[in-house]
Amino acid sequence: MANEGGKHFKPKGQPVPGSGGVQASRSVSPKPVPPSPYVRSARGAQAPGGARTSGAAHPVRAVRPMSGASASAGASSPYRSPQGGKSGRSGKRRGNALSNILIAVGVVLLLAAGGLFVKAQIGYKKANDYYNGIAEMAVKDSTGEDNVPQIDFDALKKESDDIVGWIYVPGTRINYVVAQGETNNTYLRHLPNGEYSENGTIFMDMDGTAPGMVDQQTTLYGHHMNDGAMFEPIDASMDQKVFDTFKKVYYITPEMTYVLKPMFTMQVQDDYVDARRANFDSDKAFTQYLQASLAQAKASAKDAAAEVEKADKVLTLVTCAGQIIPRTTRAGMVCRVVDTIAAQ
Repeated sequence: MANEGGKHFKPKGQPVPGSGGVQASRSVSPKPVPPSPYVRSARGAQAPGGARTSGAAHPVRAVRPMSGASASAGASSPYRSPQGGKSGRSGKRRGNALSNILIAVGVVLLLAAGGLFVKAQIGYKKANDYYNGIAEMAVKDSTGEDNVPQIDFDALKKESDDIVGWIYVPGTRINYVVAQGETNNTYLRHLPNGEYSENGTIFMDMDGTAPGMVDQQTTLYGHHMNDGAMFEPIDASMDQKVFDTFKKVYYITPEMTYVLKPMFTMQVQDDYVDARRANFDSDKAFTQYLQASLAQAKASAKDAAAEVEKADKVLTLVTCAGQIIPRTTRAGMVCRVVDTIAAQ
């Protein structure tokens, strides 16, 4: 999923949820007009042709008349002003006007982009403040070498009855409450308290059995936020070096903490509906699905093929893939349950 939205896994074959400036044209100045050899007669001067004008006399340089041949070919005379001079000045004015329009459009676009950037930053801060507040309210303690949070689900239920679990990935910013709505759009752009937010909420697929890790596959969705929040690290894990830093994933419910091992991160089209399928026709069909998904992996554990054979339940974390918008592909990290810890 992306911070600007994006398609999402939908039931029955529909797509899966994915939770410079303008350079002004340079006008060309018309070719300079050569100075005319004719000097305008002042009052009282002898004008060409012999007639005297009134006023004081001023000497006028005589101009040798052109011969008949020269006169008839006057268009080529070096003493004639270019016929395009006036239209050239008009073109220059049009060029300047176009330049001014392009500059104005560029300024407007920059202001609009700046406004969107500021709005996004405000939205990021508001969502981060909300989730930090949720963590302060619900996290009672952190235990073990991975500092796994101990969650007060009674406190979370006061925030929303739709809260079903908590997702935590050591070494990343993934440390969020998980909700499940009536549809896969319920928490796409809303916080658990119902307030609108571009960040949305990490949510479990509508067809999954709450609180999660009951079905063969539990699928969680989260947006790919440009500030690195929500499920952006899942998209980043398609890089093998990043994937190798993911050692464990923890999914916490009121009754149990599930310890999971990342097997691989695949990149699939948004209509790869098996990635949101809760249960398959048989154990064999489930294994075949995992093998087909592994074939589309961008990064994987060294023993991924063997891990797939052993998997009986998986947690799949899905987000939008890549930086190009609109994002039509999904990144999905598939994790196998390797241990469970009963709630204290």
